[in-house]
Amino acid sequence: MASTKEIQRRIKSVKNIKKITKAMEMVAAVKMRKTIESVLRTRTYANLSWMTILNVADSGEASKNLHPLLEKRQEIKREAIVLFTSNRGLCGNFNSAVLQKAVRAILKHGNEEKRITEHLVKNSRREVDFILIGKKGLAVKTRFGLPIVAEFQKQDVAFEIKEITPISRMIIGDFLSGKYDKVMVAYTDFINAAKQLPRVKQLLPIDLNAKDDHL
Repeated sequence: MASTKEIQRRIKSVKNIKKITKAMEMVAAVKMRKTIESVLRTRTYANLSWMTILNVADSGEASKNLHPLLEKRQEIKREAIVLFTSNRGLCGNFNSAVLQKAVRAILKHGNEEKRITEHLVKNSRREVDFILIGKKGLAVKTRFGLPIVAEFQKQDVAFEIKEITPISRMIIGDFLSGKYDKVMVAYTDFINAAKQLPRVKQLLPIDLNAKDDHL
């Protein structure tokens, strides 16, 4: 049986752990609040920029001189998906949801992993490559056996255009060279702290009529 002194030591130890945990919780809350504020500050600009690009694309389609980034290929043989995930785990279904969304967008065949893999091997007429931003995206290979052609380091918050320039150049170059007939992006759209929605959006060719979650 534990002595009174030992019990008191354990009580003190538990109280110290409680204080440390509370301090960690406060630090995490501050970081999360700053990150959310940063995301919300850029959202209006990002949405307006995308709509501007789509409107320019719409006017370009009506002209004779079609920009190469607007060119729709008659046959889609090879596609690329830029997949955004986190670098760490312990975040609920944040990563698994966007992974499943990306795979379902390719096959439109339910969400059972074994059936997805089997259907991909036997029935897929298109070749799909994944370009990763975030370490947890490696699951597309380990869980689904899908090919990864490039992996880029993911910053928690991107402040400057130079941080995304390498991947932008790669995507545009591969599309213009004909390596890919379509480029998509799979990401998680932040709604609030309790709700995030996985989405798949077409990047190239730029198309006003392209719908989200469609390959």
